[in-house]
Amino acid sequence: MIQDKINSFLNGSSCDIYNYLGAHFEKGKTVFRVWAPNAQKVSVVGDFNSWEVGANECKCLEGGIWECFTDKLDIYTTYKFAVTTKSGEVKFKADPFAFHAETPRQCLKVIRYKKLQMA
Repeated sequence: MIQDKINSFLNGSSCDIYNYLGAHFEKGKTVFRVWAPNAQKVSVVGDFNSWEVGANECKCLEGGIWECFTDKLDIYTTYKFAVTTKSGEVKFKADPFAFHAETPRQCLKVIRYKKLQMA
């Protein structure tokens, strides 16, 4: 199933990649995923790890998608992706698939899980 989501995203046919990329609650943990195909490394930084680059390193999946699992984080926990470029420079990037963000003038993303509709 994950491979299908990655393939549909990479070939441009995905209509719901926001359900996969970004921050989500899965299997009792918070999972972060971001597409950064040219990154050397990616980690998640935030209040939960004192903004320490490398404390929560992501694993590179197929197609430049990076993934990191942490203990379940509370909603409204702030975070960013720390992306290490091929030249070694670390850039802090906001999550383009976040469900919530801080008030303008700040650009931290905030954990907010999508509510599932029960049929």
